[in-house]
Amino acid sequence: MAPSSSHPSYGSRPLPDAMAAPFLYDGITLKRCFAYGIDLIILAMIGGLLWVGISALSFMTLGLAGWFLWPLAPLVPLAYHTLLIIGPRGQTIGMRLMGIEVCTLEGSPLSFFHAVLMVALFYLTLTFPLLLAFTLFNSRRRALHDIFSGTLVINSDALR
Repeated sequence: MAPSSSHPSYGSRPLPDAMAAPFLYDGITLKRCFAYGIDLIILAMIGGLLWVGISALSFMTLGLAGWFLWPLAPLVPLAYHTLLIIGPRGQTIGMRLMGIEVCTLEGSPLSFFHAVLMVALFYLTLTFPLLLAFTLFNSRRRALHDIFSGTLVINSDALR
């Protein structure tokens, strides 16, 4: 199947079954781990810049700006993942480097709601790392946050 112009993988056409197209899911668990590691490095750099900026503003306002800005800092990872996943390629920077992308079960790009739900559930499941091992026990290598949000991570490089 040729990629559709609306989405780099399958557009709105259904994805093949995992058993019929195992190349879509080969090595996906390890790729996801490396992609998240890359994203963590990027988020650490963003966090460092944010810390410098908020600290400077807090110093200039005698601490007043810090009361409003520091509580917003935890939203940075949520915004980073959500805004990049709803992009035209369905990938964070780490996912792009690892050749994977997120889509719905039908193969279409995620809506804003889907992306927020998936990312929020992902961060909730990170509190229980054993839950991420769920990817090892299903043919499409879906984590619990993928199942509950109706998303799928596939090898985008395998489609090209």
